[in-house]
Amino acid sequence: MRLGIAALMTMLDVIVLHRYAGSIWQVWAQVPWVEAELLALFFIWIWSIVLMWLHVYVDFRHFVEERRHLALRIPRDIREGPSV
Repeated sequence: MRLGIAALMTMLDVIVLHRYAGSIWQVWAQVPWVEAELLALFFIWIWSIVLMWLHVYVDFRHFVEERRHLALRIPRDIREGPSV
C-alpha cells in the first residue's frame, strides 16, 4: 500500500516540479528573502520524499523478515515437498 502511495506521490511531485518550478523560480527568485524561502521549501519537499521512501523500505524489510520467519516455522517435509 505504501509503495503505491509513494510511487504516485513521487510521480505527481515530479510532474508538478517539471511543470511549475521553473516559472515560479523565474518570477519570485529576484526577491532575496523569497529565494531563501523557495530553497527552504524545496529542501523540505526533498526531505519528505526521502522519508516517504524510507518508510517503504522499512515496510519491505519487515515483510521480508516476516516471510523468512514464516518459512522457518513450516515443517521441513512440507517445505521440501513429498518424497516420491
